[in-house]
Amino acid sequence: MAKKAKKAAAKKKPAAKTKERPANKSELVELIFSADNKPFDTKSQAEKAVDAVLKGMQRAIESRGGLQIIGFGSFVVRLRKERMGRNPRTRKEMVIPASKTVNFRCGKALKDAINV
Repeated sequence: MAKKAKKAAAKKKPAAKTKERPANKSELVELIFSADNKPFDTKSQAEKAVDAVLKGMQRAIESRGGLQIIGFGSFVVRLRKERMGRNPRTRKEMVIPASKTVNFRCGKALKDAINV
């Protein structure tokens, strides 16, 4: 009986789900445009700035294999190995080829801001 109690206590509770959906790019532009210090005169300027930042992040990840922004987090390119999978429609086994993916690891400042 003690083993079951330990296992039950060791299980983590699932994170509370938020009712809101994540912000999309146009909502991000709106948030930046309507910031208190008004860094941009028009929404199109804010959109161009967001596009430039995202393009720069993409270039850094492509050329250097990752991007680290202190306080925000790190983007790292990781290699997924080739593996066996199953086609859900036909149930036939198939080889899933190796591929690269980008992982994000949250920085301490962002983690602290989320867990207020």
